[in-house]
Amino acid sequence: MHFRTRQKIVQLVRTSYDPVEKKPKAVVVGRMDLDNPGVTDELCAVLTDNEIAEARTWIENHGRVGRLREEFAAATLAENLQLV
Repeated sequence: MHFRTRQKIVQLVRTSYDPVEKKPKAVVVGRMDLDNPGVTDELCAVLTDNEIAEARTWIENHGRVGRLREEFAAATLAENLQLV
C-alpha cells in the first residue's frame, strides 16, 4: 500500500496483481483528510490489519515531519528576516 497526497486529501492506494492483464493494478481503497488524518471505522472495515498499522505509522511520521518543519522555520526565522 502507498499513500498519495492530493491537495487536502491523502489517498490510500492498494496495489494488487491482475492475472488477466498480467500487470499490477492500483486501487484507491480509502481517503483521509491531510489536515487531520486518522484511521476511521470505515477505513478499518476496508483495510487489512497490516494496512491499518501502515496507515497509523504514516500518520505518525507525517505529524513528525510537520513538527520538524515548524521547528526549523522557527529556528531560521531570524536569518530569513535578515535576508529580506
